[in-house]
Amino acid sequence: MIITAYILSVLCVGLFAGLMMTLVVIMQKHWSKLECKEYVFYFKGFLMIAKGNPIISFLTFASFLIPFTLGVVCIMLNNTLPGILFLSAGSIFFLSCFLVTMKLNFPIYNKVIGWTGTDDATDWKNVRYKFFILNIIRMSGAILSFALLSIIGIIL
Repeated sequence: MIITAYILSVLCVGLFAGLMMTLVVIMQKHWSKLECKEYVFYFKGFLMIAKGNPIISFLTFASFLIPFTLGVVCIMLNNTLPGILFLSAGSIFFLSCFLVTMKLNFPIYNKVIGWTGTDDATDWKNVRYKFFILNIIRMSGAILSFALLSIIGIIL
């Protein structure tokens, strides 16, 4: 059971990291070339699909809840090092991905989804820059969490 949960956590964190890498490496290149009208159209369309997506939501919650649970279980079984690494991986993901999304990305999402046209999007360049920086933070946290989970695989 622990191995199955471990594999699921690695998959979830890895997929989330891949999603963030796609946003940072591929989508940002596209979005950075757009002018206001196109950016509002494409970014708003993207957010209408991505915000609240059940697959992304599952990956996000599983990526910290499973490592937290495994950390507690390992510590209760006197397997301290993997327990600490699981708790660290879950904490890093929770702080850098979940909380950043909830506290910093969601206000951007709501703002952009509320834009009715370019007249509402007076700060679109600032929004684009903030979204990019937040995605770098989330990508970095997911990669670090993935690295810690990979180390656990080596020592288990």
